[in-house]
Amino acid sequence: MLNEQQREVNALRLTIREICKELEEVRDERDQLKEELGAVRLTLEAIKQDVDLQADILRQPVLSQSEINALLSDKTYNDRGFLE
Repeated sequence: MLNEQQREVNALRLTIREICKELEEVRDERDQLKEELGAVRLTLEAIKQDVDLQADILRQPVLSQSEINALLSDKTYNDRGFLE
């Protein structure tokens, strides 16, 4: 009877060790995923800032309307805007 109980106790200890090992692996994976998520957040923030900057640049007129009109009336430019 004692041998059987000792075997059950040993089996339970082994099971507990396996569960603890799996738990540690899950914790490691969780920590790695947290790090990756942090990197993704930083990347997304950088992309957002870049897009915002590009949008600001695109909102600013490159040429004034009078400069555009002058270029359109200039015969040295072909229909694509290149010098001939």
